[in-house]
Amino acid sequence: MLDSKKESITLASQATKELEYYIPQLTEAVYYLQIIAQSKSDKSIVYVRITTPKSNVKLDYSAITKFPIKQGDSLTLFSCFHDEASLNPKGKIEVTLTDKKNNEIGRFDYDGVIGSKMAAQKTDLTAQKDYDYLKLTAKAYDKDNNLLDEYETIYDCKTTNSCKDGQASIGGALNDPAKALILIFSIIIIGAMGVVAGNAFNKKK
Repeated sequence: MLDSKKESITLASQATKELEYYIPQLTEAVYYLQIIAQSKSDKSIVYVRITTPKSNVKLDYSAITKFPIKQGDSLTLFSCFHDEASLNPKGKIEVTLTDKKNNEIGRFDYDGVIGSKMAAQKTDLTAQKDYDYLKLTAKAYDKDNNLLDEYETIYDCKTTNSCKDGQASIGGALNDPAKALILIFSIIIIGAMGVVAGNAFNKKK
């Protein structure tokens, strides 16, 4: 939150008043203004998104679709991005996937117009060997090659339970749509059984 302001107004019946709010310095590409009007128990909330002449390309989500990875596995390296304003500037997105020794396993580059609507790019990969550690790096640049945003994440079996053989985990199941569906339904059924048992216990009590 950058600023807040509270004002009390008394209005006659059928009267109106124009509210004004000034942002002293427009240093960001976009601002979000929340207006709350309240009278006793009645409340009205209005949200206003304010864009400025400043462009700012943002990385929204960069990831791989599978981990851990076995030799021969197919996976997708992707990234979502957009411009916070509505200027549709030209920019560049670089996404790389590397192993422990910093050897490049996959990458893609996007160079072109970046709009305010969410966009995505991807590349499909086939693993040449097993990987229990991967590093994903994503960077966004403007047309003059100035770095605007960057993101890095580590996929490491030492910190991920789904890598352990024979151990069922949500992370591991989500790599397999069929297992994920079974897991979700199991959780729902267990939850429903808990509710039924709880209600029966309350009635008996």
